[in-house]
Formats: sequence, structure tokens, C-alpha cells
Amino acid sequence: LEDGARVVALRSAALRSLSGSGTMLSVAAPVGERPGVSVAAVNAADSVVLSGTAEALQRVVDELGDDVRTRWLPVDYASHSPAMAALRDELAEVLAGVEPGPSRVPLYSTVTAGVLDTTAMDAAYWYENLRTTVDFHGAVTAARADGHATFVEVSPHPVLSPAIQDGVAVGSLRRDQPEREQLLTAAAELFVTGTAVDWNAANGWSAGERWIELPTYAFQRRRYWLESGPSGDASALGQGVVGHPLLGAAVGVAETGTVVLTGLISARTHPWVADHAVLGSILLPGTAFVDLAVCAADQVGYGRVEELVILTPLVLGAPDDPAVTELQVVVGSEQGSRGIDIYSRTRGDGADRPWTRHATGTLAPEPAGPGSSGLARPWPPGDAIPIENHYDRLAATGLGYGPAFRGLRGAWRHDGDIYAEVALPDAVADGGYGVHPALLDAALHAVGFTGIGTNTGTGDGLLPFSWTGVELHATAARALRVRLQRPDAEADTVTLTATDPLGAPVLTIEGLTLRPVTRDRLRPAARDLYTVAWTPHTVAWTPHTEHGTGSAPAGSWAVLGSAELRDELLAAGADASLYDAPDDRDPAAIVGRVLELVQSRLRAPDTESVPLVVVTGNAVDVEPGDPVRPAAAAVRGLLRSVQTEHPGRVVLIDRDATTPAAALLRALAAGQPEVAVRDGVLYTPRLVPETAAGLELPATTWRLTPGADGSLGSVSAEPVAAAAPGAGEVRVRVLAAGVNFRDVLIGLGLYPGAAVLGSEGAGVVEEVGAGVTGIGVGDRVMGLFVGGFGPSVVVDRRMVTGIPAGWSFAEAASVPVVFLTAWYGLWDLAQVRPGERLLIHAAAGGVGMAATQLARHWGLDVCATASPGKWAAVDVARIASSREPGFGERLGAVDVVLNSLTGELLDESLSMLGDGGRLVDMGKLDVRDPAEVAERYPGVR
Repeated sequence: LEDGARVVALRSAALRSLSGSGTMLSVAAPVGERPGVSVAAVNAADSVVLSGTAEALQRVVDELGDDVRTRWLPVDYASHSPAMAALRDELAEVLAGVEPGPSRVPLYSTVTAGVLDTTAMDAAYWYENLRTTVDFHGAVTAARADGHATFVEVSPHPVLSPAIQDGVAVGSLRRDQPEREQLLTAAAELFVTGTAVDWNAANGWSAGERWIELPTYAFQRRRYWLESGPSGDASALGQGVVGHPLLGAAVGVAETGTVVLTGLISARTHPWVADHAVLGSILLPGTAFVDLAVCAADQVGYGRVEELVILTPLVLGAPDDPAVTELQVVVGSEQGSRGIDIYSRTRGDGADRPWTRHATGTLAPEPAGPGSSGLARPWPPGDAIPIENHYDRLAATGLGYGPAFRGLRGAWRHDGDIYAEVALPDAVADGGYGVHPALLDAALHAVGFTGIGTNTGTGDGLLPFSWTGVELHATAARALRVRLQRPDAEADTVTLTATDPLGAPVLTIEGLTLRPVTRDRLRPAARDLYTVAWTPHTVAWTPHTEHGTGSAPAGSWAVLGSAELRDELLAAGADASLYDAPDDRDPAAIVGRVLELVQSRLRAPDTESVPLVVVTGNAVDVEPGDPVRPAAAAVRGLLRSVQTEHPGRVVLIDRDATTPAAALLRALAAGQPEVAVRDGVLYTPRLVPETAAGLELPATTWRLTPGADGSLGSVSAEPVAAAAPGAGEVRVRVLAAGVNFRDVLIGLGLYPGAAVLGSEGAGVVEEVGAGVTGIGVGDRVMGLFVGGFGPSVVVDRRMVTGIPAGWSFAEAASVPVVFLTAWYGLWDLAQVRPGERLLIHAAAGGVGMAATQLARHWGLDVCATASPGKWAAVDVARIASSREPGFGERLGAVDVVLNSLTGELLDESLSMLGDGGRLVDMGKLDVRDPAEVAERYPGVR
């Protein structure tokens, strides 16, 4: 192993002296040697690699034309050619200590194309291995002739196994994929082809492990996730296959010469884009538009993006947003140059959905060529620029880069130019892009060091606006060395030259101009907001006649509030019973009567298959401004909660004064959980895109303020005076704000006393007051805010803490209130101790989930209550219903109760506590006097 490492390291080091002496070209054809060109490798009968000077290889490319696929390799020396003779003496010297030994496994050499005595693999052999043709095809052919039909490529990524066309060939590892998973996948691929696999060894099992046979019948399961349709074959639809990760198909438009490339993108299918956030919005980076343009140019045989101007940012949804964005890249007809435009729209029904043009530009047919890289040698050049906390400083300006985009590895200043090293993180796959947008974007993170931007060294608030003279010279780069030059100190424009780590040209950009970005340009398309609207609903149904013919909803029904509907059901042949509607005029009393009825039916086993149909009058406003009866609306609100927890048990029908009895039966026949009938027309609630104008944000500092009418729709953004932090305070730029039940109550005007929206959040420190220690400008923090629904907030330093590594701002903003509430209640008030039994009521809620995690951390024995429909979300072994008595008998005695229940359920909770027991009450509706509790339940506090 040591000798092998020595050969790899020392031979690679020797190759540096030949950097710039040539290059290599992959050719999908059996091309032979010619003047200045050597055959470096024969991978298959129709696949070779040539080496030589760039000029000689360019002549080969010109000779072969467009009919043969060629690809330049990202190297700047001519390996496996006579040029390697210059290394003979050096390799003989540095590898003189290599002592080859015999091998127990036959080795087929790509030098001799046959079995080799491994004792001959000395320094001379490794020189020949570098100098002569790699006859991989010959070695494979020899192995096949000796009876070997299965080949495993042991490498970090499969490169050669696709060239083996006769036999079974699999890879072992794949770049950016879990190693164990890939190894087991390779073993499985071998197994299904008939190769014996020792699964005990493959999985690390002992030889005595017992195997369990699978059942002979199919696994019984039920899926709830919608499956996406097959991607299909674009060529089968008469389109060309593009093969770019964002573009899948291309089609030429008849007579016009226009070419249209199409594709799809979302943060779910391309998760790396979620790491590119600007002012809180996820944007497709400008570098992605450039890569789309380069791909389009290649598709039409052009080699240069002459100009590309970004008109409108493309705002994408969050990773959990199922919305998909359609892309179109339109290349105009050929007139010397060709125009290019890039469009998007949200994927959905209807061909009339509007397209947004995001970029426009021009493609040129002939590239100028890579020329000299112009990068300084030796590397690294000049004076190093500190980049520690660079991404935290960028985040403070609204440029939020996640792991995929944090590729800046180093920066230097030399002769007025900025040099940088950037690399694509290992977790990001690079396949299919010209230059991965995240890698090129990382190169732009050093632009601020050129002096561009409002704060030198950060490039505050600037995004790419226009690109000129973009040429791609090599693909699949995972690391770049970059030079940034600013030709005009008065203009926000730079030139960019990028090479691979060996100095081979990868990309040149003659001009990149940046512009400030404003929040109003980052509003997403109107796909993000939806509202509930009552939409007409049709149902195929034949009314019954007085002779009893026609159809009716099958089964048995119980009706509340309409003897007419009960009579219609009976007349149509259905089984129906009637509950009289409450005749009380007090809305609270009416809701109480309905609640008692529903609870009794839910507890009765014989009613499970008999839905309750509740008929209300004017409980909803189908059209804005329709009159609504408060008592009916309250009953509807209650029963919608019942429908959520007990699907199929309750049907809601709301009528107006003109609704005939037959229309009620037709509404029931619709098979919907909720129907409104107006003038005989059926309506059902559906989500529709919001068409109202969005909330207008003031140009100055602002804060969300509840409206006077007690509705969330009247919340407004009110200007507030910008405040500087005082002693012991910090000002935080809010990048995510948590929303909890307190905010809902404030927004609805139900919170007691004066209060402001926004009590928790996360962001980046912008300014610190006197005496503040432990945090500084640029730090990522989370905590308790006052008025956190705004762009910034001044907060006591003691109310914030650093965000743990790996957490997003949104994750951090959801933590403070629930965890601090649970911590205060259990640790400070109840003073829990390890080993005690804790009962958490409403454990599926925010505080309940936080309390469960903290209790486990402290070593408590946890049991819980929750609505049965939410049990799956509660990770405890013992759980009972929080909606009815009996949980005490089911769960047993406890030491501490974290309570949110009332009435008899609170009494039962207190009865579960013994001497020394503690009840921590988070509720507000049934607050007990501590003295009365101590008297009734001795030893409980």
C-alpha cells in the first residue's frame, strides 16, 4: 500500500513540470495516430482518447466534424504520448525504492493487454504505464478470453465500466452518494446477474445470523402519497433530448428556425437552489441563467454567449413547496447571431397561464478560444484576504447562502486583481451542467473584494445584472481558480477568468455587471397564496318523484336541523332519523347542545356507520357581504373541527331561506363534507389562487400591526421609527419569524390587553449596544422578540442566543417560545428530577412536543394525552385521549402534570398526583386556587 501511494503521489508531482505542454481529447470512434497526435487510451472498440498539442487535436475535431462525438478532457498535458519521455529519468530516480512483489490474484495489465507477473511492476513499468497507450480494451478482451465475464470497477466513480459491452460490468462507488449504500447496490446488481455474493460479509453480519424468509403473498400496505407521472422519452414525442439537469427537451419550430428548450425546476427536485436566498426569498441564481444560455448555444451549434441581461429574478418556493416551475429557453432564428430569451411560469392546469421573461440576450456562433489563462503562478498569489465569517457578513446584507453555495475557499490580492479558489461541496452533484451554478456563484462571492458594493469587501445587496462574452472551455469542473479584474473603478463591472486546479481554462467572462436588488423585485408569482372560495358544484343525480322513483344517497343517516331533509330521505327509500334543532336563542347554549349531541354519537359504537347531517342556515358567506348568523357560524366552526378529527362522521349543509327540500337532498348526494345551497345552486369550498393585491410594505422600517376589525385580513404594515440599540441591546435583521397562537389571538383582537405581533424569530445581528458581550455583528441568532414581524428588531441581548450549526433561520425561529415555555414550566416551576413520571397534556402541540423532548433529555418517564387523530405525531409509549375522561385509569399515577385541560379533565389530572405531586397549568380558562387544590388534594401543589 505504501509503494502504491508513493507511485501515485510522486508520479503526479512529476507531471506538474509538463503543465501547459498539451491536452487530451475523448473520441467516440476508432481513430488512430497521426502527426502530433498519439492514441493515449483504447477504452473500447469505438472509444479512444487522443493526446497531443491543442492545435493538432483541433485538426482532428475539424476532420471528424459533427458526426462524431468528441470531448476535451480537463488536463493541460499530453499523457500517454512521446511527451512523457521527459519524465523517464525523474521517475526512475523517485520510484527507485518501489519493491514489487508477487500477487495471489491474476493482474491483467493495460500496458501488456495480458496477465502480468507483478514482480515486474518496478519504476520502469510505471514509466511505461505513463508513456504508452492504455489498452483497457485489450486487457478486458484477454480477461474475457480466459473465462472472466464479470467486472467490478473499484473507483470513486464509474468511468470505465460503461465501456465494457461484453459481459457484466458494475461500478462500486458513486460521487456524492453514500458509500455503504452504493457498495450494497453494486453487490445487488451482481447478485441479480447470477454472481454469488456473501451477504454476511457484505453487511457485516456474523455467520450465525438467522435469515427470515419473505412471505409468499404480497405485502399489504396503503400509500397516501401522490405519485408523479413517468418522465417519458422526449424523442418519442418528436422532440430532441437535451440532457441538461434543468432542460429535458428541445424542439425546432417549423419555418421560423426558432428552437425552444423546455424543462422543470423546483427546490424539491433540485435541492441545491434552496441554499440561494436573497432577502428571504429563494432565487434561481443568475449563474443558472448563464448555464441555461450556454446549454442553448451548444444545442444550436453556437459557442459563445455574446450578451445576457437578467430582467426579473426567478423566485422559487421552499423545499417543502410542491409547486413546480416550468422553464422555456427560446433561441431565435439564425441571422449571424441568434437571440435568446428565458421564461418561466408555475406548472398547473390551463394553457393561458402567463409566462414571465427573466433574461434576454444574444448568442454568437464562434468562440474566441481560451487563449492564455492569465492566472498568476505560482499559486496562491499575492496577499491573502481573510474570509472567516465572510458568509455571515453576506447574510447580514440579505444574501443568505446555504451549504451548497458556500464554496469560497480562499482569496488573495495581487497587482490590483482578486484571485480566489472555489470548490463545489461534496454533497452537490455536478453531472450535466456546463459549470455548476453553485460553483460559479461561489466565484462571484469574491467580487466584493474588488471594491464593488456599498461596503467594500462584502458586495452588499448586489446581484448579477448582465453578462457579456461568456465562453465555456471545459465542463464538469468541481473546483476553480478564479481571477477577477475591475477595468473601470467607477463601474460595477468585472471580468472573470476561471481555470481548473491544474491551470487548464474552464470559463471566461469578458464582462459581468452587478446591480443592487430590492425586495419588491423578489415577490414570487401569484402561486404562493391561495384562499378558500365557494365554487359551484355539479352532481349527477336524479330526484325522486312522488311515486318513489329516482335515486337517493344510500345507507343510513341522522339529520339535525331539517325535518324536510329527513322526509326527503325517507321518501327516496333511505333510512333516516331526526334530531330536533336547539331552540335556544343564545349562541353559546346552541353550540353547547350540539357539542353534547356530537360527543354522545362519537362515543356510541352503533352510530359509527351512520353519518350525522347538520343543516344550518346562513352559516357562511358564499359571496362577500352575504348575511351570516353568528349562532350558525359557531356551530359550523365547531363541526369543522369534528370533521378534521373524525372524517366521514359529520356532513354540513348550509341553506338560505329559499332553498327547497329537494335541493337539500341533492346537496347530500354530492358526497362532499360541506355544501352550501344558494338559490338552488350547490357550492363547495375550494382552494383558489388569491387575486387580491399583496400587502404593500413601506420603504422605511415597518412592523405588522393588527387591524381594528379583528380579522387577519386587516393586518397592515405600519411604518415605525428606526431604533438604535441601547446599552445591553442588539439590533437583529429578522430573516425568519415564528408564528404562534398568541399572534393569532392578537391578530383576531382576542388577546387581553395591549400587545404587538411577533414574539420570536431568528436573524443576523446588525448592530450592538454598549456593554454587549458574547455576540457581534454578523452572528446568526434566535430568541424572544417584541415586534418581530418586520425587517429588524431591537432586543435585549439576554433574549437571544446563537443558532446551532446546520439549522436554517426558519427552524431556529420556531424554537424559542415553545421550548422556553416548556423549560420554565418543568425545570423552574415544577423542578422535575430524573426518574419522575410526567404527564403532558396536548402533547401534539408545540409546547407539548418541546416538553416531551426536554423531559427525555432530563431522564423523565413520559406519558401523554392528545386527540386520537394526532397520536401518530406523539413519540411516547403510553398515550390516551385528551378529549374524554378515563386517561387517569389508563396511564396511572404520575409525579408532575403539564396541564392545558379544564373542568372534569383537570380534576382527573389532579387526582393522578400523590403527595409531593405538582401541576403546572398553562391554561387560562379554568385557573384553580392553589389553596383549594392543596385542601382537596393533600400534598399536591
